[in-house]
Amino acid sequence: MKRIILMAFGMSFIFLVTGCDDLIPTANYPYSDSWYEIDDSLAFLDWEYETGKEIEVIKIFRLNPDDFNISMQYSSANPKYISEWDEFIEDAELIINGAYFHEDYTPSGYLKIDYNRIGERIFDQNLSGVLVVENNILKIRDSGRDPLQSGEKLEFALQSYPFLIKNSVRGFQEDSGKIARRTAIGIDKEGFIYIIIVDDHRITLYDLMVELIKTDIDFVHVLNLDGGTSTGISIKKGSYEEMYDSLVKVPNVIVFSKR
Repeated sequence: MKRIILMAFGMSFIFLVTGCDDLIPTANYPYSDSWYEIDDSLAFLDWEYETGKEIEVIKIFRLNPDDFNISMQYSSANPKYISEWDEFIEDAELIINGAYFHEDYTPSGYLKIDYNRIGERIFDQNLSGVLVVENNILKIRDSGRDPLQSGEKLEFALQSYPFLIKNSVRGFQEDSGKIARRTAIGIDKEGFIYIIIVDDHRITLYDLMVELIKTDIDFVHVLNLDGGTSTGISIKKGSYEEMYDSLVKVPNVIVFSKR
C-alpha cells in the first residue's frame, strides 16, 4: 500500500531569519566542526552533496530530547500545509510531516494518536519500522525484530518505511533510482534525535543513505518518513526561524514543543 500522490499546487518556501554567519560553530560535537548551535537543545548541519553538476544540501537538525515535549497530531478531516500546522499548534518549536497517507488522508500504515488507533491498515512489519513516543521518550522500533502486537497501549506510534540505517548498518544495498524530496528521522547511540530534510527532489533514498553514512554520525536507526510533495518542516527557536513548506496538505505531523 502506498499513498496516492496528489497534484502539487504550491512552491516550496524557505524562510530564514538567522543565517549561519550569526550562529556559533559548536566545539563539543563529536562528528563535525560544521555544526551550528541554535541553542543548547538544537543544532544543525548543512551537508552538501552533488546532483550532476550542482551542489545541493541535506539539512540535518540535532535535538536534545531532554529539552522537548514530543507528540504527534492527526486530522483527516482538516489536513494542513506545514505552514498551517505551524499556525494551528501553539508553542511548537519544530514540526515535520509524518506518516504516509491515502487520497482520503487516512493513514496507509499503523498509526496511534493519544492511545487511539487510527484506521486498521498496517505495512509489512519485516520491511518497516515504527516511530514510538511514550512518556515523552522517542524510540525507533525495528518491527521485524519487535513486531506490533494487537492491543498494545502505545501513546503515539507511526509506522513507516524503509530504514535508511537499521541497527547501525545500511538499510539496503540497491538503488531504485526513484528521486523525490525527503523527510527522515534518526537516533544516534547517545540518544540524540536527528531530523533530516532534503528540499531538492533529485535525490534517491539510496543516495540519501550513502550521504548520511558519510557524515560519520553514529546512527543506530534512520527511518524514512513520507516524502515527495509531503516533505516539510517548520522551526521557531528563539530568533531562528526556518520553513520548508509541504507542497500538499498533510494529515499527520510530529511535534517538538518547548519543555
